[in-house]
Amino acid sequence: MVTNEEGSIGNRTEPEDTAETSILEVAQKSRSELIAVTEDIKKNQEEMLHKIECKYEEKIEKMKRDYKEKLDEQSNKLQLIEESISKLVILGEAAQKSKDDPTKEPISELTVSINNTTNVASKTLKRFQLKHIFKGVSNFKEMEFSNSKHEDHYNVKWYMSVRRKNGRLGFYVHCQPIAPSEKWSIQTKLEYTMIGRVQNDNIIRTFDYCYEKAIGWGFHEFLEWKEMKKWFLVDGNLQVEAKVTIFETTGLAKTKVRKFDESQKDVSDVILVVGDTKFYVSKMFLAAQSSVFKALLLGSFKESKQSEVTHDFHYFLEVLYGEPVIDESNVGGIVFVADMYDAPTAIGRIFRKMAANEEGSIGNRTESEATTETSMLEVAQNPRSELIAETEDSKKNQEEMLQNIESMIDNKIEKIKKVYDQKFDEQSNKLQLLEESISKLSKSIENAQNSQNASTKETISEPTACITNTTKVDSKTIKRFKLKHVLKNVSNFKENVEHLSEKEDYYNTNWSIAVQRHKNDLGFYVHCEPITPADKWSIRAKLEFKVVGPNENDVIKTWDYCYKSKGAGFCKFLDWEEMKKWYLVDGNLTLEVNGEIIETTGFSKEKIRKFDESQKNFSDVILVVEDTKFYVSKMFLAAQSSVFNALLLGNFSESKQSEVKLNGIDPDDFHYFLEVLYGESAIDDTTVEGVALLADMYDAPTAIRKCEEFLLKESKKTSYKKLKIATRYNLEKLKDMYLW
Repeated sequence: MVTNEEGSIGNRTEPEDTAETSILEVAQKSRSELIAVTEDIKKNQEEMLHKIECKYEEKIEKMKRDYKEKLDEQSNKLQLIEESISKLVILGEAAQKSKDDPTKEPISELTVSINNTTNVASKTLKRFQLKHIFKGVSNFKEMEFSNSKHEDHYNVKWYMSVRRKNGRLGFYVHCQPIAPSEKWSIQTKLEYTMIGRVQNDNIIRTFDYCYEKAIGWGFHEFLEWKEMKKWFLVDGNLQVEAKVTIFETTGLAKTKVRKFDESQKDVSDVILVVGDTKFYVSKMFLAAQSSVFKALLLGSFKESKQSEVTHDFHYFLEVLYGEPVIDESNVGGIVFVADMYDAPTAIGRIFRKMAANEEGSIGNRTESEATTETSMLEVAQNPRSELIAETEDSKKNQEEMLQNIESMIDNKIEKIKKVYDQKFDEQSNKLQLLEESISKLSKSIENAQNSQNASTKETISEPTACITNTTKVDSKTIKRFKLKHVLKNVSNFKENVEHLSEKEDYYNTNWSIAVQRHKNDLGFYVHCEPITPADKWSIRAKLEFKVVGPNENDVIKTWDYCYKSKGAGFCKFLDWEEMKKWYLVDGNLTLEVNGEIIETTGFSKEKIRKFDESQKNFSDVILVVEDTKFYVSKMFLAAQSSVFNALLLGNFSESKQSEVKLNGIDPDDFHYFLEVLYGESAIDDTTVEGVALLADMYDAPTAIRKCEEFLLKESKKTSYKKLKIATRYNLEKLKDMYLW
């Protein structure tokens, strides 16, 4: 509807004398002068801007020079270290000659190109359908929009709207990207359908449209209002549908969590090419996740050709590799690719994520139509008003320019700092890795020389390599804990009344100290209560009971005990009178317990993923922990852990073994640790400490990050307990949060 407004303009008469002409000339002259002043202000502003830029450019250049000197110094150190490594490699190769081992060939690359083909086009195109029934349509008011519910498809909120306008029904499809960049687009084919009262008596119209704004697009005159009421309303309700096909999107990708670029080349054995993007991945890992990848990468037939959207495929890989990237902005694309490649793990994670999140509602957006009309009355007629406006604009421009200068300088300095800080971090990491490499090469050469000096060289009877415990590793892998408690007013304790300390959670078990007066003796016990035990459980532990004396005259007793029920200890730990005489301080008694857990049974929760012999076809190495064998992929573990990288792909003898034995760790903890590396949600309050222990031991940043995220967001443990876990297992982000 167009509304015309009429305005009246008063008649202007010509000036009758020169006075009015003089006033006009003065006004025009004033205007000219102010314009000239304004131009001078602008010129001065530009000169000021140039001076400030020159001043700060000097500071920035000085900063660059300082950073460059530091970088050059680090580069020189790197060069010296690299030369040392080269010499060590030559010595190592000479020492290894007598072993007659075949030379290790570089891994050949298989590039799978994923292109468009006709036979899969129907599956790879992104399609969805919107359906809605509008109620009480006969009562719709003129120009008012009625909207359907929002639906999330492929990182975009979609909905339909209808309205009554000038005796016709308008029908539109709206889109609102969830996390768009400044510039985005969605190229679509839209099919609008109005369902008739009689079966198959529908009206269908199509439109190809490229969305570049969060608006609705459709037909203002889809159908005559009277015709719609006569043939399409059912009990006053109107049923509509819209089919949407997405051909291409830009500007909708979110930040990537994990890299699959050339930096992963050393821990990959195949390259997947999607469009112009290369993904460096592990055959074994993908084959274990997807029946399609199994046939494609491990089967005997030629590579199949599919079409993808690069961003969707990247997020799909991140989900397979266990990253928590699923959100409203990408879930549609991930489901699309997961279904295409028959990846139940990814689909399961998507459904678990959807079940965990409540569906949010976003307020409906209506299309607003506003018409603007210009009139000759809006042309500037008052010179004084223009002068004032010019002056105000000059002031605003000056303020904005100063703000822009400050912002520009701050941004430049911050950008330079980030770039060079990043370079320093990269150089530091390289230095650390090179130093580790030198240490490993030195050990390898030493082992080879020792082997040469041996009088008789024995062959390995079994293809099993063993990582022996060193003092450092042993101290990390043994599960230790400490309890401390101060009992007050001990002299007043009654006979056979038990006094307990607060429970403390260590390794899926609540531990506490208990004391009791037995006639003339002090009883001293340690209680344990598994948090989620099986019907039968046991904890074999070495316990050190200590009564702390004021003059370092402690009483210590040790006991190796296998718990199968609540408590154990000493009924006659210390004579009561002796305790009162020598160990009470102001009527209080200090007790300590140092514990080491040697073995547990009946504590493991349900396993999510199998690593048994059923995974043999997807593995190339067996890790042996106690009596349990884990069938895994070298490449995948090497990408997750620097320790596994050195052990399984480095120059150590273990890299040539089909089985590698790991000592000093719990098989259940290792199973959950592997599940976390393989992307499963295996961390809870019962497993987090065991996983954190192994994540720190094997230097697995993904597992460390997931432990930190769980403890920060989901764990019910106390802040004190979280801090203890963070400190013991080097969870730096968690430590920073609680310490600062």
